[in-house]
Amino acid sequence: MKYAVAIDIGGTNTRVALIDEKYKIEERTQFSTDADNPEVTLFKIKQAIDSFDKEIVGVGMSCPGPLNLIEGKILTTPNLHGEWHGLCITKELEKLIHKPVYLENDANACIYSEKILGKAQKDENFVVISIGSGIGAGVYINSHLHHGNNNLCGEFGHISIDYSGKKCNCGNRGCWELYVSEIATEEELNRVSTKELSFIFDKEQNKEFVEKYINFFSIGLSNILLTFDINNIIISGNL
Repeated sequence: MKYAVAIDIGGTNTRVALIDEKYKIEERTQFSTDADNPEVTLFKIKQAIDSFDKEIVGVGMSCPGPLNLIEGKILTTPNLHGEWHGLCITKELEKLIHKPVYLENDANACIYSEKILGKAQKDENFVVISIGSGIGAGVYINSHLHHGNNNLCGEFGHISIDYSGKKCNCGNRGCWELYVSEIATEEELNRVSTKELSFIFDKEQNKEFVEKYINFFSIGLSNILLTFDINNIIISGNL
């Protein structure tokens, strides 16, 4: 049996899983991402891979964009800071584990999983929205994953829904993810964990928040629908 490792690096948490040839998750682990120092997170990833104690043929890694997929480089991801920006992360991890590492945008990675194993196996056109520390999206059009000319397709979290709104780490104002991401939700409700979904979306306790959230979320979704004329949007993430 051959095995691969799947890694998802987010602005808050990093997940590492051992996958067999039939896409079954054999083992998994999770730890906090050091959003300022990639060396710390990469070392924890190495420790996790070493603990699996299996012959691994390769590693697939997903990160929030924007990314340079040809060079395996993280560019200016808003929720990762400092030395993460400009990091050739595939080369750095390959030095530690001596296996080939392949990088993909996190929402695009969701596209593959939904197409192969999930709810879009019969769809030729669909979008996946990934709600985490930020908002990412993958776009599948005419039976192909669409990266765009600069591998920036799907950065819908930075569509402005309020041109005079909150200032985003990307430099823009009123970005969609500032209103509907996990971090935005926790800040709006005074750091209540997004794991407490029954409380967050209790209309009796949080009527004003729920109505605003639905309104902001609907604005982003309607923009996507009008742009791509699709009939399937898959929502992923804790929320």
